[in-house]
Amino acid sequence: HCDYAGPYQDNFFLIVMDAKSRWAEVKIARSVPTSASTIEMLKDIFSTHGFPRVMVSDNASIFVSEQFKHFCSENGIFQKLIAPGHPSTNGLAERNVQTLKRRLAAMRDDPAPLHAKVREILFRYRATPLACNKTPAELYLQREFRCQLDALRPIKHSKNADHPSRVRQLSVGDRVQTRYYSNNKATWKFGTVVQKFGKLHYQIKVDNEDGSIKRHIDQLHRTEVPRKSVSFDPEQPSIEPINEDQPVSPLLDLIVQPEPELDQHQTGQDIQEPRAEQPIQPQLRRSSRPRNVPSYLRDFVS
Repeated sequence: HCDYAGPYQDNFFLIVMDAKSRWAEVKIARSVPTSASTIEMLKDIFSTHGFPRVMVSDNASIFVSEQFKHFCSENGIFQKLIAPGHPSTNGLAERNVQTLKRRLAAMRDDPAPLHAKVREILFRYRATPLACNKTPAELYLQREFRCQLDALRPIKHSKNADHPSRVRQLSVGDRVQTRYYSNNKATWKFGTVVQKFGKLHYQIKVDNEDGSIKRHIDQLHRTEVPRKSVSFDPEQPSIEPINEDQPVSPLLDLIVQPEPELDQHQTGQDIQEPRAEQPIQPQLRRSSRPRNVPSYLRDFVS
C-alpha cells in the first residue's frame, strides 16, 4: 500500500506499507511530487526490500500515468487501484497517513530537523507491538528488534554445546609468532598473548616493541621459542670508572716486570749462563745390501 501525506511545512511524504507485517517506509519530497519523482523514491525503497507482487494505491494522477504503469509492468508489479470515492480500500496507508500527521503535530516544538523527527517516529512505530503481541519489525525481519530499553538488559550469549568450535584457541601468556606490518611490508615477529577478545582476536605484546597490537587467530602461530633476555653475571668484576680529571694517554703504558733479587749466599759461580743449544744434524742413512758390478762392465780391465 502506498499513498501521499501533506503538504506539511511545505513537504510531502510518500508512505509505503507492507500489508502482512505492517512495516512502514516514509520518504520526504521537498516539492510537489510527480510520477518521475515517485518512481525514484520507490526504487530507493525497493532496492532494500525488493519488488512487491501487488501494489495498492488510489486513483491519483501520479499512480495512473503511463510512466508509472510502465514502471510497474516492467518490474512485475501488479497495480491495484481502489474504487473512486472509497478510500477505505487503501485504509492501511490512509490510517498511517493520519498517524504520521498526529505525531508530527505533537513534535511541533521539537527543534530537531524534519527528517530526524520522521526517523524517530518510524523507529518507535516499528518497535511497538501490534495486536498479535509482535512488533512490525519482528514480523518483517523475523528477529527481535532492539531498542534503548534492551540496552538495560545484559546480553546473553548463546552457547551451542552440540557444535564445538574448531577454531584454534590461545591462552593469555602463550608465546606466538604474529604477523607484523611495517612500511607496507609483512613480516613475522615473536610475541606474547596479553589479552583475549572472544574466540578470534587477541592482543599481542611484540618482543622489543613498545605497546601491543590486535591480531586475528589466522595471523598467529603458536611457538615454543622463549623470549630473549639479556642479563649480567654479578660475579664478574666491575669496571672502574675513568677519572675524567686525568688525561688518558692514547698509547698503552708498558708494564716492566721487576728482576728477581739474588740470594746473598749465591756466588758468581753458582750463576751460570744458559748454553746456546747446538743445532742437531740429521744422520744419513745408507743402504746395507751388497753392491755388484754391472755385467756389461766385466769385460773391461780396470
